Amino acid sequence: MQIKISSPNPKKINNKVISTFLNKNYFSSDEWTKFVKKQNNPKYKSWKEIQRSLTIPLKLRPEEAFKLLNIDRRASAKQTPICDKQGVPFVWEELSRFRFFCDDFAKNFGAYKTKNTLSDEKKDLQRKKIFEGTVEEAIASSQMEGAIITRKQGRELLRSKRKPKTNAEIMVFNNYRTIIRIENEWKHEKMSESLLIRIQESLTKNTLEKPQHEGQLRKDADNIVVGDKLQDRTAFVPPTEKQMKKQLIRLIDFANDELAHDEYFGDLPKAILLHFWIAYLHPFCDGNGRTARAIFYWYLLRNNYPYIGFLPISTRIKKSKNSYEQAFLLVEQDNNNLTYFFDYIIRQMKISIKDFQEYEERLEQEEQKNIEISKKCSNLNDRQIELLQYFLQHPNEYTTFGRHQSYQEVSHVTARKDLLALEEKNYLSSRKKGKHIFFSPTKKVQTLL
Repeated sequence: MQIKISSPNPKKINNKVISTFLNKNYFSSDEWTKFVKKQNNPKYKSWKEIQRSLTIPLKLRPEEAFKLLNIDRRASAKQTPICDKQGVPFVWEELSRFRFFCDDFAKNFGAYKTKNTLSDEKKDLQRKKIFEGTVEEAIASSQMEGAIITRKQGRELLRSKRKPKTNAEIMVFNNYRTIIRIENEWKHEKMSESLLIRIQESLTKNTLEKPQHEGQLRKDADNIVVGDKLQDRTAFVPPTEKQMKKQLIRLIDFANDELAHDEYFGDLPKAILLHFWIAYLHPFCDGNGRTARAIFYWYLLRNNYPYIGFLPISTRIKKSKNSYEQAFLLVEQDNNNLTYFFDYIIRQMKISIKDFQEYEERLEQEEQKNIEISKKCSNLNDRQIELLQYFLQHPNEYTTFGRHQSYQEVSHVTARKDLLALEEKNYLSSRKKGKHIFFSPTKKVQTLL
């Protein structure tokens, strides 16, 4: 059974009313202009939301108003290079609030911020922010695809750098490793079918029911359908293998800024288009969502947005997964209007930026605490101070020689010296369990502030 979005009842649309509206050019009236503005801001509204509106102008029925609104929207929409299965282009409206956001995003997360004018302390702080953002992105993107793992468990896995054991841990590790490879390696490489396949393979390695689907484009014989198999509900049937491969060539050219097109797209709109395009083509049997979000990061990192690593977009998408899926349905079932998807992604990015700003404030406070601790503990090294700061925030946690060694990237001997010195100064207490020694904070740690 096909999953359908809510749509107007055509029997409630009086075509004479529509004709009169068009002939008398009511589109330019103040009443209509105000109505359109309300339907596009602060959210791009669908029929489901508009039918409940109490401010429909000019004595129109909700169904008539929505039909006219769609005519108005189509008139101002731009074609994209993406086509549906019938060859009809997807379109989008470049709303003024989108342009303002894209400009602000470029200023705050783009290339100009990479100028080498920061102190070593600030650079360390930035590296920490990017690490935390990458960790959160890896966990959330995995959880969206079914990984049964808590945020705390995922952070412990990546912080300790231990070998993942369960399927969920492998998914998180794969996501994290892939983002790191994009940041350090793949962003320097042009998009190609080979790179796309390597990214999907990196994300899905050792996690799929059918391992042969790792690093392989799907075929028609795979019978891929997107939806809820348990309830026999189909959301989307992807293009045929032939259509997919034909469009994949265009997608690759577009990603490399080599596709001739009449319309101009800025960096962020292009990244959003690539995200949707991968999801729509569904080039793989599995891992398409993770790959689409990874390509979004790849494009922005390749085009000098190094601080996109600060923003774990998937964290926000996971919290509004139904809206994410609804955005795809609205695009596909409401006249190929990609504005719904643009609107959703940009609104989630705004929330991510707000989350990041709050995180920055907390991090600055933690750094201030580190300075205070440093003054009181001048005989401790930076690694020991960072560990005490962590225990101040997490008094019920513990560490081991191995964890400290992995997190700080030091030798076992150095890790051992760090922890035993803190125990000697009564900041840590130890207990042995089997072959391992566990170190926990003492009450003395809480007196540091």
